[in-house]
Amino acid sequence: DGVSKVRLSASLAYTSNSSGRRIIDIQKNGAALTDGRAYTNYEAASTGATRMQSSSPVIEVVGGDYFVCYAYQSSGTTLDVELNDETWFSIEVIE
Repeated sequence: DGVSKVRLSASLAYTSNSSGRRIIDIQKNGAALTDGRAYTNYEAASTGATRMQSSSPVIEVVGGDYFVCYAYQSSGTTLDVELNDETWFSIEVIE
């Protein structure tokens, strides 16, 4: 049989900037998760990079489901994401 339950996780590290907010929003099939929203909203770190993580609860899936991890920030300027071992998006098969 196929996969029926998964857990989604994301980690993100924005480069240094002390203004605004940083958001991770994991969505299923283009909408907020109905089994429990995977949404994290942080204020920017006062110094250094803003590092954040988000995880979903165990969610039910069927063939054709897809997932997207959106990253938003409101510093008022373009910010880079640190592409290292602190920035990733993953899916864990539960059942």
